[in-house]
Amino acid sequence: MPDEGGEPLGEPNHRPGYRVDGFLINDAGNFYAYVNRCRHMTTPLDFVRDQFFSEDRRYLMCYTHGALYEPATGFCIAGPCKGESLYRLPVQVDRGDILVGCPEGDLSFLAE
Repeated sequence: MPDEGGEPLGEPNHRPGYRVDGFLINDAGNFYAYVNRCRHMTTPLDFVRDQFFSEDRRYLMCYTHGALYEPATGFCIAGPCKGESLYRLPVQVDRGDILVGCPEGDLSFLAE
């Protein structure tokens, strides 16, 4: 994956009946993964396919609503959902492989 890029994860939740799309970012060598859903509405952040960062690359951005999120925390600092956070997915680096997990529990509220 390119440095400081975003990559869609496709279908991190393989439980029957659910589809939850996510994305993985490399922010200055730190990996973070989030559910690809703006907290304002149920639209993906990357209205422009695979574009998750703002133009200055300082923030994750919802290209539909203009909301700005901190890459390391998913916390929204500006926009219609200010003060809310993206849903985080667990990330583990194991011998150079980056593994993204699915959170435990009922995820029906995240399903498309």
